[in-house]
Amino acid sequence: MIQSIERAAKLLHLVATYPAGAGVRELARAAQLKVPTAQNILKTLAALEFLEFDPDARRYRIGLTPLLLAEKVEPLARLRRLARPAMEALQNELHETITVCAMLVDRVLVFDSLMSNNALAVVDASHVVPHPHCMASGLVLLAHRDREFQQRYARSQPLATLQPNAPSTPERLLKALAAVKAQGYAEAIDVCSSGVGAVAVPVWGPGGTVAMTIGCSAPLTRFDARQRQAVRRTLLKTAQDLSKELGA
Repeated sequence: MIQSIERAAKLLHLVATYPAGAGVRELARAAQLKVPTAQNILKTLAALEFLEFDPDARRYRIGLTPLLLAEKVEPLARLRRLARPAMEALQNELHETITVCAMLVDRVLVFDSLMSNNALAVVDASHVVPHPHCMASGLVLLAHRDREFQQRYARSQPLATLQPNAPSTPERLLKALAAVKAQGYAEAIDVCSSGVGAVAVPVWGPGGTVAMTIGCSAPLTRFDARQRQAVRRTLLKTAQDLSKELGA
């Protein structure tokens, strides 16, 4: 095995275990490498966009290249093909923005969306979500991860700065995730004073895992509690049908 490739692969795997990224010294220590060696490899991986570097936090995290490569193969390509007809049917019925998300390499990815035709609409472009607990789909995906992952995620997030209307401490976030898992759906209402409401539900795959989420978002001016409840019922029915197609 070529040593430099082995070291690069090891660092990539290590970075993927830190949702908010990790610093050079932390990664070098975990990989049992000298700091200059680890730094050179990390810089090369960042130049190739396998990693991305946050100059303010001085941390590396998984970049777009692995996500885009993964998108070209199963399961994301299959999920997109499966979800698109259901998304179109939902948008025709609900007339709001419809989004599907999945967790890939411990990151939440918006991998398809249909924007509302209303003049005032929520836009969801395909992207990696930086703070998943601030969106309904992210809450659903996080809620179905193991407790250790949730605790690590909670410690990694600047929770106090993501107010209002989002959990402000690790304890509150963990409690919110437990509630989402128990009730089978999530809502995000006016998080960070966005003026937006969102509802998301899980789509189940084989083996009792969450394959993806499907959600609906809209400005709160036309998305009150009664409307969200009606949308939730529609989403749950759609998710049930998609889960059957996935073999859940």
